[in-house]
Amino acid sequence: MRTLALIACLVSLPSHGAITFRGATVTPANTVAAGTTADANILAVAGTSTGDLMEVCAFINGNNSGTDDFTITLTGGQSWAAHPKHIGYGGGPDEDRGSFKCWSATFNGTWASELHVSHSDVPTGNFAFTVTMKVAIPTSASNVWVVDVQEQAASYTTSGSCDVTRAGQTSLAASTITFTDFTAVDDVVFTLQTGGWTNPGAVTEWRNPYGSVDMAISSAYKIQTSAGATGSVVNRQTSSGCDDGWTRIVTYKEIASAPAPCLSAPPAGKQLGNCPSGYTSIATGSVIDTLNASISPDIAIGDIPICDLLTTPSSYPLTIGADGNFSYAASGDSARQYWNCTFYDVSVSGTHASDLDAYNNNLAPFATATEVKYYVPLNSPMTPVDLADPDNPLCGDGDLDALTYTSVDALPTGLSIVNNVLQGTATSRGQTVVTFRCTDVAGEATDFD
Repeated sequence: MRTLALIACLVSLPSHGAITFRGATVTPANTVAAGTTADANILAVAGTSTGDLMEVCAFINGNNSGTDDFTITLTGGQSWAAHPKHIGYGGGPDEDRGSFKCWSATFNGTWASELHVSHSDVPTGNFAFTVTMKVAIPTSASNVWVVDVQEQAASYTTSGSCDVTRAGQTSLAASTITFTDFTAVDDVVFTLQTGGWTNPGAVTEWRNPYGSVDMAISSAYKIQTSAGATGSVVNRQTSSGCDDGWTRIVTYKEIASAPAPCLSAPPAGKQLGNCPSGYTSIATGSVIDTLNASISPDIAIGDIPICDLLTTPSSYPLTIGADGNFSYAASGDSARQYWNCTFYDVSVSGTHASDLDAYNNNLAPFATATEVKYYVPLNSPMTPVDLADPDNPLCGDGDLDALTYTSVDALPTGLSIVNNVLQGTATSRGQTVVTFRCTDVAGEATDFD
């Protein structure tokens, strides 16, 4: 394993009364070729102080499989909130556009030697690997940083003037800093075309000219002192032709203190997710995105999940993703696992009205009969029918759940289902076809009639 050492540092002097950009570092240094290593080491920006915002991003270009991921293996003594990874390989529409992932943290005042970022899917052959760090100064060292507008990213292709446009964001807080990055799968030169945006240390891009998998990263920032749109930013490739890549943008704000749950230990058997930043994004199709479709208000950026430490029944350690996903290492075990989460709603400084009962590998109920008929007397109480009778169930369930039976269609007038029992007195003559539904504890259902 070869470690890439820090060779570049760009530093700005602070001002007072507003967020200030402190500086940036990159490894390898600009225009230095480096690759074929799964691990990169970067040191803190010179002068980084308590309360500063630190954002680290790892970028790779090369022929990897598409299953890559990036991990901070040595933290520098900080608590890092992960942003989504963006993979540009594997034969999809983003093939050959590079891959990257970013993290953010509030500097705690003590830097533990160095920070290491590793790449999990080491390709056969050459690849370039670059890590950047950007640092901003808060208006007060006692503040903490959280995401104001979640990271957005998109791949691009170039044409014509080689101008690349990154759509802006609309900040919600009055005091924010927005970072944007442009990547290219060649060591191109970038030139900002939009006013109000600033390259760190006036360096227009960091280039890694490693062999045939060279790449460039161009970063910029914008500080706002009132809520509102940042506006789009245009960056022009001015050498080596026009090359494909990615753009990303994210907005941070400072808050006076960490959310209340982050100030004390979690309840027994529980864990806090991503304190103090909470969710940095809600990924489309994630567990939280699915939950949001059924509740109001949504679980939002910055909210703090408070979840079980272990899954049930197998007691696998549960990992809370900062993007609304969850994971656990099951070692091939396909048995259903359950966990519960409550949420601290930062917008009201209290517990969210909704919680999460999550099931993974749930088996849906299934009908055990293709047709059932009940003969009900007119104007006389019917003999109650237990739809969940264990000796003659209408549905089965692979997880052996106790099922809940309801009717999809209207029952004959006078009849109802109470605690899985069909009962009542029919008051109208005729034949009625009714579709029944059996639902398990995970909310999955099967209909039958």
